[in-house]
Amino acid sequence: HYERLLAKLLAVSEESVAKEIEKKKRTTGFVKTTEPIEQKDLANRDVLESYLIALVLQTKLVPKELESKDFSNRNFSTIYQLTEKLATDKIDLAELQSIVPTEMESIFDELTLQELPSEILKDEDKIRGEIETCTKRLKGLNLRARLKALTLSIKQAEISKENDKLDLLEKEFNQLSKNLTALTKEK
Repeated sequence: HYERLLAKLLAVSEESVAKEIEKKKRTTGFVKTTEPIEQKDLANRDVLESYLIALVLQTKLVPKELESKDFSNRNFSTIYQLTEKLATDKIDLAELQSIVPTEMESIFDELTLQELPSEILKDEDKIRGEIETCTKRLKGLNLRARLKALTLSIKQAEISKENDKLDLLEKEFNQLSKNLTALTKEK
């Protein structure tokens, strides 16, 4: 009875709720809350992306500065892309679930059931702040990855003496460095 109500409230399948309850029972012997995600864990890209998309789905808030291309995980990117299509400011989870591809339903259910820190979920300002912080971290990781790739391209252009290409790559590198600096100053 409660599983059905919870599934309906969360807009996920009853099977997903039952599976999560069983998983908690198996790992701990009883259902209890998990520890909140630590800040150091958010340095891991996969954990950060999962946490951010779960935060967006569960709070139903769509940040304007976040884009589906910011996610390296294809499933998260697709789910967020669907979220962007449906929502202007708030997400309707039932409607979103109805358009999630079948192969991603279990991922969607896990994200909507992922436990998030309760102290953040109590206040909309804290929620928005947490989403903004995670979005900036993700964008920073993306900028760093692009800078790293550009460094290799610059080295290759120097070796092959492609001066025109080198100039373009250095300009892009400088612009991305400025963007990263601006992003870190905003924090």
